[in-house]
Amino acid sequence: MSGICPNIDIPSVLLSNATFEWVSVPYEVNSRNAVDDALKERQRHSLRYNGILYRNRADFLAATFEHYMEDAYRAEYNTDDIFWLSSNQRAKLSYHILDLKIGAKPISIEDDNLLKKIAESGEHETAKRWLGRMNWANGNAKMTTFGVGLEVKGAANGVYCYRSVYCDNKAIFAAEEMTWERWSEKMIAALNDKTYNIADVIIMMYYQDGVYMTLPKEEQDEIKAWIYNYRQCTIFPYSGTIECGKNFEIDFDRDCEIVKSRSLRHNGNMAAHNKGNAAELAAARGKVRTKNAADVDCEKLVGDTWTTAELRETLGGDYERKIRRLMEEEKIERVRRGLYCRKSC
Repeated sequence: MSGICPNIDIPSVLLSNATFEWVSVPYEVNSRNAVDDALKERQRHSLRYNGILYRNRADFLAATFEHYMEDAYRAEYNTDDIFWLSSNQRAKLSYHILDLKIGAKPISIEDDNLLKKIAESGEHETAKRWLGRMNWANGNAKMTTFGVGLEVKGAANGVYCYRSVYCDNKAIFAAEEMTWERWSEKMIAALNDKTYNIADVIIMMYYQDGVYMTLPKEEQDEIKAWIYNYRQCTIFPYSGTIECGKNFEIDFDRDCEIVKSRSLRHNGNMAAHNKGNAAELAAARGKVRTKNAADVDCEKLVGDTWTTAELRETLGGDYERKIRRLMEEEKIERVRRGLYCRKSC
């Protein structure tokens, strides 16, 4: 069922002569995203199409495509290896699997081209990320069928540089040797080149020349703040060799399950969903799982102080994420770089 391309026989639902423009509004800053004063100047962007202002891409697609998420599915993974991937690449994998197993509903060539034209008209991160997903195989059909904001929530296992290959029944991820100096080189050149804008450089944080980079929130915020403050500080915040991660595969049958999601069509269900307590319940369940996992890891610890190497040996795979989890649950704390001590267990 995969590989369905835009179809010339499918009627267009978008107006070929419609007007459209991106409208910037102040970025909503809170304690979680206020990394730096420069970030506070960021804008989020809404789309005005044919005179109607849509707050986000989901609102726009739901209002124009009748089949938008009317029969919604999502991919759930039973392997923590998924968290070696960036959030965007987790989404790409999920779209690919859903298209293989369920099949995305095709859209017309005219609509596919116009959606790309709309995205190409924006010189900001929202538009460029949307265009990037459109350029995935069958991208617009996947997004109008399964939703524009498909995601697999969860903290990244650690910094991970890799290449990927998609096969018929699995995806293969191979670690790539990398240094921070090499990875930052293109970003620095782009920041010094007035033909690039900030959004172009931010995309380079995660992808360059066929190689992907996963960045945990700490590194992501640090590098993004550096980009926005480049004129004040040109020195990249990290240096040296990036620890080479693991090679792994995700089997589409063994490691993934397709589950039905609640339809989020904009006939009232979307608003009800957003106003309901689904997110709060999910967050509560996530906190319980995190606490239980931290308790299990804490029981493995012997003594009261440890180096990073000792924690890696004790905690095993995904040790960086487990260390962060132990710190978040206040089981241990960092004394200084590479040294930790017990708080409570």
